[in-house]
Amino acid sequence: MPNTIREIRDKAFYSAIYLRTATFPNGSQLRMIGDNAFSFSGLTKFDLPDTVETIGVNGFNYNNSLAELNISPNSELQSIGEGALKTNPKLKRIYFPSKLSSVGSAPFSGTIGLREIEVSEANPYLASSNGVLFDKGLNTLISYPADKDGSQYQLPEPVSSISDYAFEYNVNLRDLKTNNNLKEINDFAFKNMLRLEKIELKEGLERLGRLAFFGTNDLPELIIPNSVSSYGKNPFYELDGMRKIVFGKNTNYIFQGFLGGSFTNLEEIQFNSEKLQIESGAFSFFSSTNQEKLLFTVVSEEAKEELMTKLGINENNIRIIDLVDPVDPKTPVNPVDKDSKVDQNNSNKNNQGNNSDVKIINSHSGKTNQELLPKTNEKKSIISLVLGLGMLGVIPVIMKRKI
Repeated sequence: MPNTIREIRDKAFYSAIYLRTATFPNGSQLRMIGDNAFSFSGLTKFDLPDTVETIGVNGFNYNNSLAELNISPNSELQSIGEGALKTNPKLKRIYFPSKLSSVGSAPFSGTIGLREIEVSEANPYLASSNGVLFDKGLNTLISYPADKDGSQYQLPEPVSSISDYAFEYNVNLRDLKTNNNLKEINDFAFKNMLRLEKIELKEGLERLGRLAFFGTNDLPELIIPNSVSSYGKNPFYELDGMRKIVFGKNTNYIFQGFLGGSFTNLEEIQFNSEKLQIESGAFSFFSSTNQEKLLFTVVSEEAKEELMTKLGINENNIRIIDLVDPVDPKTPVNPVDKDSKVDQNNSNKNNQGNNSDVKIINSHSGKTNQELLPKTNEKKSIISLVLGLGMLGVIPVIMKRKI
């Protein structure tokens, strides 16, 4: 292209499917690449002139053959628009220069081959840590490359926010651990994470964005912390592998479209809030979800009544549990007292003759654990009686009478 060109306007090379390269001579004066300028083109390689300051919205999106987008350390690039490098499946690496200060939302959405994002150490606005893009202070995780190596990832401790589409289409992560400082997970943050099997959300998290877990179909269980009280639209949609989902104490407003889509394997939904406010249409499951066998676990009669009244849930599909806080590991426990307390709870339930209200003790992971409860109370009572009588010398009499 002539070195006198200062701007490539919006859609200038849109759908130029036979375009393979675009070269610029020394002394190029190009400053601006407009919105959708090279969208849907046939580019395989592009060397960005150092003079370019702005790449517009969707500037290079949907270039299925683009394997190299070279930006030099001397680049004057300052701004990249929303979705600028979206859906370039062959792009594996990108470098951001020192003057880049603004990166629009979802810059690499659908760029499924991306393995590394590198940022100049001289950049005062952005940073890269192990190939992951952050703001300079590591307070916001902007983008985790979709094809980055590694099946586990621990969120750095300073991170308080995960950006829109940050982990979208990741194909390698199976285990994701968050940190104690995370406050918000934004829209589509974990969309279509194809192999995620476990995610640990810590107390302190306050907000989950719209469709945050959309299409994360290998995730079998999700525990939402008590601290979460704010949600975006359709926060839980299309989680086909989900078996159980637990909502913390501050999830009390269940609005229209809260859960929906395909939940083929869903067996249980647990609400730990004593007072629920449920809108009509809160659940919009596809027919693949077996709602007749779906178990709802709640912690109060009020919550049970709300499910029955607002959503028409069958009473037989609802159980009420008592939430018991985990024992502080620093506090010594008398084994005799602990067993006695459990026996008393079981005895009360047996007297009531109601097996639907199950006493469940929470483990430190937040999961329910019925194995902590003895299965047979009668045997324990008889053994205790025999041992006590034996100390008084009464056993022989009992034995003789039995004979």
